[in-house]
Amino acid sequence: MAKTVRHITEYKNIKSKVVGIRADFDVFLQGGKIIDERKIKSVIPTINYLLKNQCKVVLISHLGSANGTFNDEMSLMPVRFLLGRILVKQIKFANIKQCENSIKFMDFGEVLLLENINFEEFENKGSSEKRKQMLKPLLKLLDLIVIESIELSAKSSSVSILAEELPTYFGYNYFNELEISSKLKKMQTSKDKMIFLVGGDNALNKLKVIKLFANKNSVVLAGGKLGVYLTLVANKVKNKIFDDKTKKEIQKVLYSLEKKKLEIILPTDFVVKTNKKVKTITVKELQNIEPESILDIGNHSVSLFKKALEDKGSIIAYGATGKFEDEGGKNSMETLLNAISFLQKHKDSKILIGESISRAIATLDIREKGLGNIICASLKV
Repeated sequence: MAKTVRHITEYKNIKSKVVGIRADFDVFLQGGKIIDERKIKSVIPTINYLLKNQCKVVLISHLGSANGTFNDEMSLMPVRFLLGRILVKQIKFANIKQCENSIKFMDFGEVLLLENINFEEFENKGSSEKRKQMLKPLLKLLDLIVIESIELSAKSSSVSILAEELPTYFGYNYFNELEISSKLKKMQTSKDKMIFLVGGDNALNKLKVIKLFANKNSVVLAGGKLGVYLTLVANKVKNKIFDDKTKKEIQKVLYSLEKKKLEIILPTDFVVKTNKKVKTITVKELQNIEPESILDIGNHSVSLFKKALEDKGSIIAYGATGKFEDEGGKNSMETLLNAISFLQKHKDSKILIGESISRAIATLDIREKGLGNIICASLKV
């Protein structure tokens, strides 16, 4: 990755250049339809800036984890059609192996989307030399590369190669994500309460983010896998939610959080699906339930979390508290996101992080006006 983080507008003489954009179009598809368009729309300001300067724009992205084989369900073709509708122009399309002529014969002011780079054998495996060979048409024809998300350095092998070989700049969305990270740091240094609403699968990463940003006046509302795990631990129930190594790491982070004297609010009831029936159970009944059967936190837990969100202070929501795409799992996300939206707090005191939160907003048709700052990228620590 480039050592200097330079905005694309800092590139001198950008007019009529051939510019690659490494974007994150790893969207959720359902029946070939894009459920949440935020990741795609976030790249539009950078594309428009380049088109205004009559550049050839070459878009590079992954979708899913195809591991070097073609999978029609992971094609970026739906992204191509959505981009065409947003930009009101035809988007050219090619795979990376046959893209040389496509780039050469593009007109300036046109856009080319390359097929899912994870279809290529050497994107996620093989030597750097083989990867360079795969990227040869881009290395030969691009004048510079623009990176659009803070997540991409970890997710894409191609980014590091392109950044080593080409002048590297960063797009509008990248700086938007950096700005939100900066807002988190400002919250940390204030004396205001920080209310962390946590959900989703990657509990360890979310705990590390809390450890990094939490101040001495913080509260954690533990939903998702973390909430289930901590509830079972608190009730001394054996569980197989995480492997032993992950459990040890979680306990290590929790110990450091305990030293900060953070308050952690755990769920008191859960919505589960057993024998094709959805029901609410108490914590005592949880020990007889397979973790995969848990859809959501129950109504009492939702009320506890909602009341905590209404306290004075900043809100950081990271990950979905329930399986919102299942009819039995959407209540907590729907209720809590709506509550956040209507809370009379400054927009900079609300930060919503991660793809699952963004997708929940789109899926549940949540009023976005009062939600504050939303980014799809996960924060890596």
